[in-house]
Amino acid sequence: MKELLVLSIMFLLCVTATAQKKVEKQQVSPKVIVQDGKVILRAVKTDLNSKNLEAQKLLNDLEAIINSMPNEINTDDLKKKDEFLDLMENFDQKVSQLFSILSTISKTTKDTESSLIQNITDATPY
Repeated sequence: MKELLVLSIMFLLCVTATAQKKVEKQQVSPKVIVQDGKVILRAVKTDLNSKNLEAQKLLNDLEAIINSMPNEINTDDLKKKDEFLDLMENFDQKVSQLFSILSTISKTTKDTESSLIQNITDATPY
């Protein structure tokens, strides 16, 4: 009976020790991971690079649209007027897409900054 009690106590101590062990890998935000005392930002960097490439493509598209705009349109040239209106609608859509990407980049940056501050603060001894 004593042996069973000793084994039970040892089992409880092992379970308690395991439960109190520090988590080696922790996802602190959708893109930030804390692992082995380091903040892993690989997903943040990949996401920001991807958004940067999208933004650069949109900027190139916007530049092409601007360069293709006529300097003037005759008031009686309805075909050119319609083409110009289509061009401006396309331009507006590209600008909206660019603002959306920039907003996403800003949100990712703020979320990452918040996660870093929180984890560095949590890791700082008092």
